Amino acid sequence: MVSSRIVLAFAFVSIFFIGLTTWKSSNIGIRGLLLLFGRALLFLGFVTWLVSTVIPRIKSVVWTPPKHFPEDIVPDAEVERKLQLARKEKQEEYRTRVAAYQENVLHPREEIKLRKKEEKFYQMTGEKWKLSHGYVLGVDENSEHISSQEPEVAFESPNVEARCRRKLPESITQLPPSPKPITSKKIVILPEEPPFDMEGVFTIALRSPSGRIFKRRFIDSQSTQVLMDWILKLGYHPAIYTIYTTYPRRPLEATQETTLGDIGLVKDMVLIIDEKDT
Repeated sequence: MVSSRIVLAFAFVSIFFIGLTTWKSSNIGIRGLLLLFGRALLFLGFVTWLVSTVIPRIKSVVWTPPKHFPEDIVPDAEVERKLQLARKEKQEEYRTRVAAYQENVLHPREEIKLRKKEEKFYQMTGEKWKLSHGYVLGVDENSEHISSQEPEVAFESPNVEARCRRKLPESITQLPPSPKPITSKKIVILPEEPPFDMEGVFTIALRSPSGRIFKRRFIDSQSTQVLMDWILKLGYHPAIYTIYTTYPRRPLEATQETTLGDIGLVKDMVLIIDEKDT
Protein backbone atom coordinates (compact mmCIF):
# COMPACT_ATOMS: atom_id res chain seq x y z
CA MET A 1 0.00 0.00 0.00
CA VAL A 2 2.78 2.38 0.82
CA SER A 3 4.63 1.58 -2.41
CA SER A 4 1.54 2.28 -4.56
CA ARG A 5 1.08 5.64 -2.86
CA ILE A 6 4.68 6.54 -3.56
CA VAL A 7 4.26 5.54 -7.22
CA LEU A 8 1.12 7.65 -7.54
CA ALA A 9 2.77 10.65 -5.93
CA PHE A 10 5.79 10.32 -8.16
CA ALA A 11 3.57 9.97 -11.26
CA PHE A 12 1.48 12.97 -10.26
CA VAL A 13 4.55 15.14 -9.74
CA SER A 14 6.02 13.99 -13.07
CA ILE A 15 2.82 14.76 -14.95
CA PHE A 16 2.65 18.16 -13.26
CA PHE A 17 6.16 19.09 -14.34
CA ILE A 18 5.65 17.69 -17.84
CA GLY A 19 2.38 19.57 -18.23
CA LEU A 20 3.95 22.75 -16.87
CA THR A 21 6.83 22.61 -19.32
CA THR A 22 4.50 21.73 -22.21
CA TRP A 23 2.19 24.59 -21.35
CA LYS A 24 5.01 27.09 -21.34
CA SER A 25 6.41 25.87 -24.66
CA SER A 26 2.99 25.70 -26.40
CA ASN A 27 0.03 27.98 -26.88
CA ILE A 28 -2.36 25.88 -24.74
CA GLY A 29 -4.43 27.94 -22.40
CA ILE A 30 -5.36 27.33 -18.83
CA ARG A 31 -8.48 25.41 -19.81
CA GLY A 32 -6.50 23.08 -22.01
CA LEU A 33 -4.00 22.55 -19.19
CA LEU A 34 -6.75 21.57 -16.76
CA LEU A 35 -8.20 19.14 -19.28
CA LEU A 36 -4.76 17.63 -19.73
CA PHE A 37 -4.36 17.16 -15.99
CA GLY A 38 -7.78 15.58 -15.70
CA ARG A 39 -7.07 13.09 -18.42
CA ALA A 40 -3.74 12.19 -16.80
CA LEU A 41 -5.41 11.60 -13.45
CA LEU A 42 -8.02 9.39 -15.04
CA PHE A 43 -5.29 7.40 -16.74
CA LEU A 44 -3.40 6.99 -13.47
CA GLY A 45 -6.54 5.86 -11.68
CA PHE A 46 -7.23 3.27 -14.33
CA VAL A 47 -3.66 1.96 -14.16
CA THR A 48 -3.83 1.76 -10.37
CA TRP A 49 -7.09 -0.19 -10.45
CA LEU A 50 -5.66 -2.52 -13.03
CA VAL A 51 -2.52 -3.20 -10.97
CA SER A 52 -4.45 -3.75 -7.73
CA THR A 53 -6.92 -6.23 -9.24
CA VAL A 54 -5.02 -8.10 -11.92
CA ILE A 55 -1.63 -8.68 -10.27
CA PRO A 56 -2.99 -10.54 -7.16
CA ARG A 57 -4.97 -12.87 -9.43
CA ILE A 58 -1.93 -13.54 -11.55
CA LYS A 59 0.08 -14.34 -8.39
CA SER A 60 -2.60 -16.70 -7.12
CA VAL A 61 -2.56 -18.59 -10.42
CA VAL A 62 1.17 -18.67 -11.08
CA TRP A 63 2.66 -18.89 -7.51
CA THR A 64 1.30 -21.39 -5.00
CA PRO A 65 2.28 -20.86 -1.33
CA PRO A 66 3.95 -23.79 0.53
CA LYS A 67 1.60 -26.02 2.41
CA HIS A 68 2.00 -26.30 6.22
CA PHE A 69 1.67 -29.84 7.38
CA PRO A 70 0.07 -30.49 10.77
CA GLU A 71 3.18 -32.17 12.12
CA ASP A 72 5.20 -28.96 11.56
CA ILE A 73 2.94 -27.02 13.90
CA VAL A 74 4.26 -27.30 17.48
CA PRO A 75 1.50 -27.17 20.09
CA ASP A 76 1.73 -24.78 23.06
CA ALA A 77 1.93 -27.63 25.58
CA GLU A 78 5.09 -28.98 23.98
CA VAL A 79 6.69 -25.53 23.98
CA GLU A 80 5.85 -25.08 27.66
CA ARG A 81 7.28 -28.50 28.48
CA LYS A 82 10.55 -27.67 26.73
CA LEU A 83 10.77 -24.35 28.56
CA GLN A 84 10.27 -26.04 31.92
CA LEU A 85 12.92 -28.63 31.07
CA ALA A 86 15.37 -25.88 30.13
CA ARG A 87 14.63 -24.05 33.40
CA LYS A 88 15.23 -27.22 35.41
CA GLU A 89 18.55 -27.83 33.68
CA LYS A 90 19.62 -24.25 34.36
CA GLN A 91 18.60 -24.49 38.02
CA GLU A 92 20.47 -27.78 38.39
CA GLU A 93 23.57 -26.16 36.91
CA TYR A 94 23.29 -23.27 39.37
CA ARG A 95 22.85 -25.70 42.29
CA THR A 96 25.99 -27.57 41.22
CA ARG A 97 27.97 -24.34 41.08
CA VAL A 98 26.71 -23.25 44.51
CA ALA A 99 27.56 -26.63 46.06
CA ALA A 100 31.05 -26.54 44.55
CA TYR A 101 31.60 -22.99 45.83
CA GLN A 102 30.46 -23.93 49.33
CA GLU A 103 32.65 -27.03 49.40
CA ASN A 104 35.78 -25.46 47.94
CA VAL A 105 35.60 -21.92 49.34
CA LEU A 106 33.10 -21.35 52.15
CA HIS A 107 33.64 -24.53 54.19
CA PRO A 108 37.48 -24.29 54.21
CA ARG A 109 37.21 -20.63 55.15
CA GLU A 110 34.90 -21.43 58.07
CA GLU A 111 37.19 -24.27 59.19
CA ILE A 112 40.21 -21.96 59.19
CA LYS A 113 38.33 -19.37 61.26
CA LEU A 114 37.18 -22.04 63.74
CA ARG A 115 40.72 -23.47 64.01
CA LYS A 116 42.14 -20.02 64.75
CA LYS A 117 39.52 -19.45 67.45
CA GLU A 118 40.34 -22.84 69.02
CA GLU A 119 44.08 -22.11 68.99
CA LYS A 120 43.51 -18.72 70.61
CA PHE A 121 41.20 -20.24 73.23
CA TYR A 122 43.60 -23.07 74.14
CA GLN A 123 46.52 -20.64 74.28
CA MET A 124 44.59 -18.47 76.73
CA THR A 125 43.58 -21.47 78.87
CA GLY A 126 47.04 -23.07 78.76
CA GLU A 127 45.77 -26.26 77.07
CA LYS A 128 47.67 -25.96 73.81
CA TRP A 129 48.46 -29.69 73.92
CA LYS A 130 44.88 -30.38 72.83
CA LEU A 131 45.73 -29.02 69.38
CA SER A 132 48.23 -31.84 68.71
CA HIS A 133 47.10 -35.08 67.09
CA GLY A 134 49.17 -37.24 69.43
CA TYR A 135 50.69 -40.60 68.54
CA VAL A 136 50.21 -44.28 69.25
CA LEU A 137 50.75 -45.39 72.82
CA GLY A 138 54.25 -46.73 73.30
CA VAL A 139 55.57 -45.16 70.10
CA ASP A 140 57.48 -41.92 70.20
CA GLU A 141 56.99 -39.29 67.52
CA ASN A 142 60.64 -39.58 66.41
CA SER A 143 60.68 -43.38 66.41
CA GLU A 144 57.35 -43.88 64.66
CA HIS A 145 58.90 -44.70 61.30
CA ILE A 146 61.33 -47.12 62.96
CA SER A 147 58.66 -49.05 64.82
CA SER A 148 56.60 -49.35 61.65
CA GLN A 149 59.43 -51.33 60.03
CA GLU A 150 59.64 -53.85 62.87
CA PRO A 151 58.00 -57.23 62.26
CA GLU A 152 54.60 -57.67 63.81
CA VAL A 153 54.42 -59.99 66.82
CA ALA A 154 51.25 -61.82 67.76
CA PHE A 155 50.07 -61.09 71.30
CA GLU A 156 47.55 -62.91 73.39
CA SER A 157 45.27 -59.91 73.82
CA PRO A 158 45.24 -56.17 73.17
CA ASN A 159 45.96 -55.55 76.86
CA VAL A 160 49.16 -57.60 76.68
CA GLU A 161 50.20 -55.77 73.52
CA ALA A 162 49.55 -52.39 75.12
CA ARG A 163 51.49 -53.42 78.23
CA CYS A 164 54.46 -54.51 76.13
CA ARG A 165 54.42 -51.38 73.99
CA ARG A 166 53.74 -48.97 76.80
CA LYS A 167 56.45 -46.40 77.30
CA LEU A 168 56.81 -45.67 80.98
CA PRO A 169 58.22 -42.32 82.12
CA GLU A 170 61.83 -42.20 83.18
CA SER A 171 60.84 -41.30 86.72
CA ILE A 172 59.34 -44.80 87.08
CA THR A 173 62.03 -46.81 85.31
CA GLN A 174 64.96 -45.11 87.04
CA LEU A 175 65.97 -46.08 90.54
CA PRO A 176 65.30 -43.50 93.21
CA PRO A 177 68.39 -41.51 94.17
CA SER A 178 70.12 -42.42 97.36
CA PRO A 179 69.05 -40.20 100.23
CA LYS A 180 71.53 -37.55 101.22
CA PRO A 181 72.95 -37.85 104.70
CA ILE A 182 71.21 -35.61 107.13
CA THR A 183 73.60 -33.01 108.44
CA SER A 184 73.00 -31.78 111.90
CA LYS A 185 72.48 -28.06 112.22
CA LYS A 186 74.97 -26.10 114.21
CA ILE A 187 73.50 -24.94 117.46
CA VAL A 188 74.97 -21.62 118.51
CA ILE A 189 75.40 -21.24 122.25
CA LEU A 190 76.83 -17.94 123.39
CA PRO A 191 78.57 -17.65 126.75
CA GLU A 192 76.99 -15.60 129.47
CA GLU A 193 77.79 -11.89 129.49
CA PRO A 194 80.38 -11.03 132.13
CA PRO A 195 79.41 -8.57 134.87
CA PHE A 196 80.28 -4.88 134.60
CA ASP A 197 82.81 -4.87 137.44
CA MET A 198 84.84 -7.79 136.10
CA GLU A 199 88.40 -7.07 135.00
CA GLY A 200 88.88 -6.79 131.21
CA VAL A 201 85.17 -6.26 130.45
CA PHE A 202 84.20 -4.02 127.53
CA THR A 203 81.10 -3.47 125.37
CA ILE A 204 80.89 -3.95 121.60
CA ALA A 205 78.12 -2.33 119.58
CA LEU A 206 77.35 -3.98 116.20
CA ARG A 207 75.62 -1.93 113.52
CA SER A 208 73.69 -4.16 111.11
CA PRO A 209 73.07 -3.40 107.39
CA SER A 210 69.51 -2.38 108.29
CA GLY A 211 70.85 0.29 110.67
CA ARG A 212 69.90 -1.51 113.86
CA ILE A 213 72.51 -1.58 116.65
CA PHE A 214 73.11 -4.57 118.92
CA LYS A 215 75.20 -4.37 122.13
CA ARG A 216 76.89 -7.06 124.19
CA ARG A 217 79.63 -7.31 126.84
CA PHE A 218 82.79 -9.34 126.31
CA ILE A 219 86.14 -9.92 128.05
CA ASP A 220 89.46 -9.69 126.25
CA SER A 221 90.32 -13.34 126.94
CA GLN A 222 87.39 -14.71 124.92
CA SER A 223 87.93 -16.19 121.44
CA THR A 224 87.14 -14.12 118.38
CA GLN A 225 84.86 -16.96 117.22
CA VAL A 226 82.36 -15.67 119.77
CA LEU A 227 81.82 -12.61 117.58
CA MET A 228 81.06 -14.79 114.55
CA ASP A 229 78.66 -16.90 116.59
CA TRP A 230 76.98 -13.72 117.75
CA ILE A 231 76.31 -12.42 114.20
CA LEU A 232 75.08 -15.91 113.23
CA LYS A 233 72.69 -15.75 116.16
CA LEU A 234 71.51 -12.36 114.91
CA GLY A 235 70.71 -13.83 111.47
CA TYR A 236 73.82 -12.90 109.46
CA HIS A 237 75.63 -16.00 108.26
CA PRO A 238 79.45 -15.79 108.42
CA ALA A 239 79.70 -17.29 104.94
CA ILE A 240 78.20 -14.07 103.54
CA TYR A 241 78.75 -11.44 106.22
CA THR A 242 81.71 -10.49 108.35
CA ILE A 243 82.67 -7.80 110.88
CA TYR A 244 84.52 -4.62 109.90
CA THR A 245 86.08 -1.85 111.94
CA THR A 246 84.70 1.65 111.42
CA TYR A 247 87.91 3.52 110.65
CA PRO A 248 90.04 2.42 109.03
CA ARG A 249 87.72 -0.10 107.48
CA ARG A 250 89.23 -3.55 107.69
CA PRO A 251 87.77 -7.01 108.35
CA LEU A 252 88.38 -8.81 111.61
CA GLU A 253 90.05 -12.21 111.32
CA ALA A 254 88.15 -14.49 113.68
CA THR A 255 89.61 -17.89 114.57
CA GLN A 256 89.46 -20.24 117.50
CA GLU A 257 93.10 -19.58 118.46
CA THR A 258 93.00 -15.77 118.57
CA THR A 259 91.39 -13.82 121.37
CA LEU A 260 89.68 -10.48 121.36
CA GLY A 261 92.67 -8.93 123.08
CA ASP A 262 95.00 -10.25 120.36
CA ILE A 263 93.15 -8.30 117.64
CA GLY A 264 92.98 -5.13 119.74
CA LEU A 265 89.45 -5.31 121.15
CA VAL A 266 90.06 -4.22 124.76
CA LYS A 267 87.70 -1.25 125.13
CA ASP A 268 84.22 -0.12 124.18
CA MET A 269 83.93 0.32 120.43
CA VAL A 270 81.53 0.16 117.47
CA LEU A 271 81.87 -2.47 114.73
CA ILE A 272 79.98 -2.93 111.44
CA ILE A 273 78.27 -6.02 109.99
CA ASP A 274 78.53 -6.01 106.20
CA GLU A 275 78.87 -8.38 103.27
CA LYS A 276 82.26 -9.80 102.51
CA ASP A 277 84.36 -8.02 99.93
CA THR A 278 84.69 -10.07 96.76
